[in-house]
Amino acid sequence: MYRILKECSVELAPVFCKLFNLCLEKETLPDIWKLSAISPLPKTANPKCSNDFRPIALTSVVMKIFEQIIKSRLLSHIVLDEHQFAYRKNRSTKDACIALDHVLRSHLEKANSYARVLFVDFSSAFNTIVPNFLIDKLISSNVPKYIVSFVKAFLCDRRQFVRVGGAKSNILNCDIGCPQGCVLSPVLFSI
Repeated sequence: MYRILKECSVELAPVFCKLFNLCLEKETLPDIWKLSAISPLPKTANPKCSNDFRPIALTSVVMKIFEQIIKSRLLSHIVLDEHQFAYRKNRSTKDACIALDHVLRSHLEKANSYARVLFVDFSSAFNTIVPNFLIDKLISSNVPKYIVSFVKAFLCDRRQFVRVGGAKSNILNCDIGCPQGCVLSPVLFSI
């Protein structure tokens, strides 16, 4: 599918432009674009339980293209905290550690000072996204209505199934969290 889209991009671009604009106008997305095949990828060399797997959502190539367009528009309206290091281009855990070290050392140079640090590990981070809270945050950040509507349609009434080898689970509806493996997920979590 990807190869066809790439090789016929000039011919298909006007068609997808009309489809994407219609989706934004109607504030909805086709169900097939929101369907995710969850593929459990091992986090460790020898996985022993379900927590040893990362649930990666495989979605439509067309949806990924649409997400890229929305992501660029969304990022032009959102200012992420300068101390947000996760899921940011050219930033890493090492950068976060260096920034923390700088802040701590600068503070501790003052007489009679001390510092307390709390580290939090968000387990299953993308699953912690509550769509209504995120939508409220986007609205309060003055994100354009069409982007807010897209995010709401993207996150709500999602359908997914698990695929392992040739076996597939039943399709289930999901109204919480954001699928890991989607283009928008890291940005939505960061917001």
